[in-house]
Amino acid sequence: MKRLVGWMAGLVLGFGVATAWAGSPYASAKFGGTGKFDNTLGGATLQFNTGISFLTAVGYEFEKPYRLEIEMGYNHNTYDGLNSAATVSSSGSFGAFTTMVNAYYDIPLKIQDLELPVTPYVGAGVGLAVVRVETNDPNFVGPNPDSDTDLVPGWQAMLGFQKDVGPRWTITGEFRLQYLQDPNLTLSGQDLSASYETQQVLFGARYRF
Repeated sequence: MKRLVGWMAGLVLGFGVATAWAGSPYASAKFGGTGKFDNTLGGATLQFNTGISFLTAVGYEFEKPYRLEIEMGYNHNTYDGLNSAATVSSSGSFGAFTTMVNAYYDIPLKIQDLELPVTPYVGAGVGLAVVRVETNDPNFVGPNPDSDTDLVPGWQAMLGFQKDVGPRWTITGEFRLQYLQDPNLTLSGQDLSASYETQQVLFGARYRF
């Protein structure tokens, strides 16, 4: 009897694991614009221009509605700054290389028995980022161009829509908020503290293997 119970329990567990892992691996790419929130750096107020964001990921699409992936990305924004106390202006750029682990939930929506032409989804991710700041010459922290980098943790939240355009291809549109913990940066011998929050609008495609 004990053997029978053990065999049945193993069968149920094995069936559950196989069902949970039923799905397809995939690769995806996204490209779009990124807006960085204005902040201060070295006594200067920085105003950021709209930048670019590029992301690529590999993941696994489970039996709907769940997906899990590892994502690598790059954001880049230029800025113009002014230190009003010293009347010194500057320009430069902020960039970030990110590595995130993301989880997505595809939201099944129907109007009565009619499925919508697109499927909305939500997601969240955590990971690490290498943040890089550069200043041009002249600048508000020194007479020469300078740059620095810092490794920081980060998180992001995503809201988007997707549409299957074949048995293997899916196109996506997405809005995300990304926060990278305030990096510690040093420019021209000055320790600077700057926040790094961006909002991104991305379009992309996903291919299931």
